[in-house]
Amino acid sequence: MSGLPAAVRIGAYWFPIRLVGADDLPERTAYGACYRSGKIEIRIRNDIAGALLVDTLIHEIFHAIWWVDRLGDDDGEERIVNNTASFLTQVLLDNPHVGAFIEATLAPLRLGPPES
Repeated sequence: MSGLPAAVRIGAYWFPIRLVGADDLPERTAYGACYRSGKIEIRIRNDIAGALLVDTLIHEIFHAIWWVDRLGDDDGEERIVNNTASFLTQVLLDNPHVGAFIEATLAPLRLGPPES
């Protein structure tokens, strides 16, 4: 996968990003997974691309943010949204290669502005 970052830093942790087959995910129908106990890493299926790949990467980054920030199921919506937004901003600041990958992958998929 051209340009996919090798790792992403979230808080004090580096999450390696690994492309894997469906058999290397906890559910064969999943597009990705974020491992946070034992070996910290993000796994993404090697047979996806484009918007689905970007969506999956962001989804797994959100799982990593959830773990790093120690968010819980009982946390309120506003706390979750505030903390996730702040961490995502930090992720993009600390990892310009992630933003560049997202931009390069999505650019060819963009629609032009709506006609007035």
